[in-house]
Amino acid sequence: MNALREINFKDKQVLLRVDYNVPIDDSISRPHAISTPTIRDTHRIDTTLPTIRHIINEGASVIYLISHRGRPGGKYVPELDLSPVHNYLKTLDGLKHVEFIQGKWSWNHERTKTKTDDQTISTPNPTGTRIILFDNIRFHPEEEAETITDEVRNFRRYLTSLCDVYVNDAFACCHREHSSIVGIDAPVKCYGDIIGKELYYLQSIFEAEYPEKRRKGNWSGRSKIITAIVGGSKVSDKIKLLERMIPKINHLLIGGGMAFTFMKYMGYTIGDSLFDKEGYELVPRIIENARRHGVVLSLPLDFICNTTFSNSGDIIETGMNIPNGYMGLDIGPRTIEAFQRTIDMTNCVIWNGPLGVFEMESFSHGTRRLMEYIGEWSWTWKVLNVSRNRNRRGQGQGQGQGRDDGTPHNDKMSIIGGGDTAACCLQFGCREKMSWISTGGGASLTLIEGGTLPGLTFLEKESE
Repeated sequence: MNALREINFKDKQVLLRVDYNVPIDDSISRPHAISTPTIRDTHRIDTTLPTIRHIINEGASVIYLISHRGRPGGKYVPELDLSPVHNYLKTLDGLKHVEFIQGKWSWNHERTKTKTDDQTISTPNPTGTRIILFDNIRFHPEEEAETITDEVRNFRRYLTSLCDVYVNDAFACCHREHSSIVGIDAPVKCYGDIIGKELYYLQSIFEAEYPEKRRKGNWSGRSKIITAIVGGSKVSDKIKLLERMIPKINHLLIGGGMAFTFMKYMGYTIGDSLFDKEGYELVPRIIENARRHGVVLSLPLDFICNTTFSNSGDIIETGMNIPNGYMGLDIGPRTIEAFQRTIDMTNCVIWNGPLGVFEMESFSHGTRRLMEYIGEWSWTWKVLNVSRNRNRRGQGQGQGQGRDDGTPHNDKMSIIGGGDTAACCLQFGCREKMSWISTGGGASLTLIEGGTLPGLTFLEKESE
């Protein structure tokens, strides 16, 4: 696959697939034609800016931004348009002149690249690069079509006709075979900086077989000691992830609902806690796999429980045995301390799945305290690393903190899986302190599991 910074963008027309499926503040009812809802969290947009600005700086003539938002079902839904994104982009340096084709845009597969769409208004841009944001691509049924009809082929030809270079930076969509992910057969294809970082953080630490459990990593030549934290509801949902991780890690910390299936197998009482019958049959396989690879597998030592699945009630703290009539909804203080001690022995943490019902305040403390601890652990080393590299630059020893694409080489690395774990990071204010928070849910899980992502496979193919 080609990386963004290997491509010549000079005078090229570029179609950039991004993921601007941002959360919108819908708490205030407002007529769509009068005002536009505001974006609650701009992180998905902000992470694309290095890719956009690189293409601008390299002298591209046009950038077409393509994204989806929500699930409009192949029809125009005003509440799911990208006007909030357009309004936000116009506030950013270098993007104040971005144009917007609103609504269900017309398309013609015979259109030439030089023809200006009737729906756009050309605006002078001091950067020299014209930037056009198309509205929600899922307004078009051809985007998500499962059957490749002539209409779908023509839609894909139209998108291809827009560009000399196709850049995919929508990692969270790479597990889907949608037209804008696997159907834009431009002469040159590459991935953007977001996907580059996802590959680096989620794939590189697992890409080689290591015969010894203490092994040389990419961080200052030190031994790489990896701790994986795995939570969530069901063992059966994480079996591929665990089998992929175990040969490459040193410590495995189990939490969340799936911990109770392990606890029951080990002979502890779990009361009314979540139990995964299918996953129960997989537990001995996981334990044996961990033993064979010398992985220290740690289960919770205590729990916070309630008689009902609610934020209040008869809440108690128990040890490893949970009384009848109670369900475990969070890890307890002894577990938090034990997990923190393990993290102190580590220089790489990868976390997928919350350790409790973090949506309820009474049962969010375990996930919150451990995430805050990892954030401080990671952030301290990040700050020290920046300071050390500045000193090296002053002495002529080194080129700075990271690689050309901005990926850091820290002595301690924290990698947060997408989905609920990323939502925890945002909720607890820890996002800026982590080394990397994956932008994908299903895509990140597939990548860690060693699976195939159609969007990345497509980038490897030669144009037809």
